Amino acid sequence: MRAGTRMLVLHLYSDDTVLSDSGAVSAYPLRMTIANVNTKMERWVTLAYIPRVEGKLLDKRKAQEVRSELLQRVLHLTFRNTIQASHRGAWMDLHDCGRVRMSPKVLLTNMRYE
Repeated sequence: MRAGTRMLVLHLYSDDTVLSDSGAVSAYPLRMTIANVNTKMERWVTLAYIPRVEGKLLDKRKAQEVRSELLQRVLHLTFRNTIQASHRGAWMDLHDCGRVRMSPKVLLTNMRYE
C-alpha cells in the first residue's frame, strides 16, 4: 500500500436462501458490510446471488466443476473494480476525515458453497 493509505475491510458472508415461493429456485446471496467503519448500526448489503447448481442432474465431479466456475465468474464480476482499487487505492470522502485514500481488503466468513 502507498504511504497514507488506510485499509477498508469488506466483510463478506453467504448462506443458502430460497428465491421463489415454490422453492424451485435457490441461490447463495453474497452479502457485504464494511467492518472497520465506526458506526452504531451494522448494515449488510446484498451484492449478488450465486445460483445453486443441483448435483443430482450431473455427475459429482462435473457438478463441482460447474459450481466452481460459476462462483469464480460471479466473484470476478462483483469485485473486478475492487481488485484494482486494492492494488492502487481509491479516494473516498469520509465525514470525519475528509478525502482519504483507501485500499479495500476482503474478509470471508461462513462462505458455504457446496
